Amino acid sequence: MAHLAQQCFFCDTDIGSDGGGVHADTLLHRQNVRLFFQSPETADATIQRTRPTHAEREHIECCITSIQRGARCAEVHLTGSIGKGTALRDCHDLDIAIIVDNFLPVDPKSSAMMLAERFRESGIRVKWCEKHLVKVQHQGLEVDVVPTGRIDAGRLRSLPDTDGWRGSMAMQHANVLGQMPAWRKDVVRLLKAWSRLKLPVPGLLLELVAQSVPEPSSDRIREGFKHALFLLSQVQRTWKDPFRPQDTLNFAALRPEDWTHLHRYAISTLQLEPDACYTKPQPSLVKHNASMAEYNRTPEWEGAHKSVSRGTYTEGLDRGHECVVKRFKHGSVYSDVDFADDLRAIENAKSIAAHFNEELKQRFTDVKLVYVNEAQVWNKVEADSIGHAKLLVEPLISGKYQRFNSNTGFQASGNDLMAALSHFSFHRSLGRTVLRDLQGGCYNDCRILTDPVILSANRSFGATDLGQHGIDHFFSQHRCTSYCNAGWRKPANARKIFDVREGSSMIIGGQVRYGSRTFDNSFSESGARSGRATAGTGCGRGGLCPSGLTRIASWTYRTILSMIPCMGSSCA
Repeated sequence: MAHLAQQCFFCDTDIGSDGGGVHADTLLHRQNVRLFFQSPETADATIQRTRPTHAEREHIECCITSIQRGARCAEVHLTGSIGKGTALRDCHDLDIAIIVDNFLPVDPKSSAMMLAERFRESGIRVKWCEKHLVKVQHQGLEVDVVPTGRIDAGRLRSLPDTDGWRGSMAMQHANVLGQMPAWRKDVVRLLKAWSRLKLPVPGLLLELVAQSVPEPSSDRIREGFKHALFLLSQVQRTWKDPFRPQDTLNFAALRPEDWTHLHRYAISTLQLEPDACYTKPQPSLVKHNASMAEYNRTPEWEGAHKSVSRGTYTEGLDRGHECVVKRFKHGSVYSDVDFADDLRAIENAKSIAAHFNEELKQRFTDVKLVYVNEAQVWNKVEADSIGHAKLLVEPLISGKYQRFNSNTGFQASGNDLMAALSHFSFHRSLGRTVLRDLQGGCYNDCRILTDPVILSANRSFGATDLGQHGIDHFFSQHRCTSYCNAGWRKPANARKIFDVREGSSMIIGGQVRYGSRTFDNSFSESGARSGRATAGTGCGRGGLCPSGLTRIASWTYRTILSMIPCMGSSCA
């Protein structure tokens, strides 16, 4: 049985009777988890703390001997986490199945009552007895005793799930999962130590997760734990009973709202990993978990200043998953600075989205959260004829693709949440920036954004940053929604400056441009404007061709990419 924690193995500290829900969000805990990911020595110490001590194992053996003597039965089988070898240190729960002569599966309670009476006669304290279970307290341990009979495994597998054969089912689970290698059992213990800080998760589910992890080539326990979190971050993954694969455990193990909580907890934990290699793949991968990809050199979509090709990861844990590869157009805005501007805009958008989600969770009980799909700078194995040695690579957004707004004030109807996000970004930045040009995938529980644009007073985020004029123009078009807060800041000089268009516009060489088209506008370096700007369509990507993008080619030949081993503007 799973419980909320009273101690944190990652911090090596007691956290009291209130459980770990608060502790898991503290700066100390997050720093220690980050250190676990970063330092093999810290990871080894944490793993060692989760393992039961030799004294604990001796104590359990003594208790089992006493229980068997009191039950006056020949066959006593350890089940549960102790029987499978996945118990955490300081575990005080013991699960036992006892083979009872003349056991009747239609009436397991009669066998349970018989065992309870024998325990009382031998001086073992019986706490209660009902249905198929006897709960006893003995030698400081809480012991669940389940009577059962002898039954062939094949027949048991085909029978409906009933209380009468619960003990035999537990024995089969112990037989199957108890054969896991020692490193997988350590992964289970880490998952238990991690999950119970937030919510009780049945051990059987965590054991299935650990069993599903592909064996890493090195540092098996730590890398296995990270991949297990990666699996738990998947929204629509199905978990089958290892002994009865016809039974799905998802909603027998956790309520739907607890699954949502677990997914988000896994994502937030993976984001503490310094290399940021793992994050949620469903509804969309937010970060890469691959080191090599192939892509179609001929672009599949064209946008204002980027070409987009569809590709596939060919190495790493995401092998076989689709990705997109983006190239800045030659002769438009193609320089190392453009990569740095895009990456800084993504980092800024991630921070804004995270704070926006926290605000939403405080004010609303049921609301879709916002995440940002993160591009990385990758290196082409062979540069092409126009010198594209570096490209932006990110996972393909598989949800329904939609443009929510643009950097010239367009706002799609029915997207009040995105309008509020733009307003919030101005408030959060103390009036210095606005997050615009929002587009991405729509999922049941969230929105995944890609290619965000930051409007800043000093035009520090590249060609799509329309500066203070863009900020003032946005607020001339913005109407607060139910998601906005009346206390959020607004600029004093909101006024219409641009023609409102659905796509993205850029300022290049002092003129507003979309693609190869230039408009009768001029902007000084400080953002002073003359004339009126118009805009075309931006450059996103999705499972289907996004609105405003043109499919221009089918697959021709493929190009090999490798990942640059660095992040941020230093890669540019």
